[in-house]
Amino acid sequence: MKRYTSLIRKTLSLFKHEDKTVLGRWSIKDNKDIKQSLANMDSCGDSLCGTPSKYTDAINNVLNKKK
Repeated sequence: MKRYTSLIRKTLSLFKHEDKTVLGRWSIKDNKDIKQSLANMDSCGDSLCGTPSKYTDAINNVLNKKK
């Protein structure tokens, strides 16, 4: 009996639709250009990394280009 209950639950879970929340900037539906700049700065390994004012400047540059 337990085996069938487990099988039914697994089968029903295939048909459930759950919206999964994507954390932070990893949702790819918006602000692609900003996310690309931030990703490049996160993995750069030079003086840009870890300097908040440089991140702000990069975001402002992207926003100014869109205008």
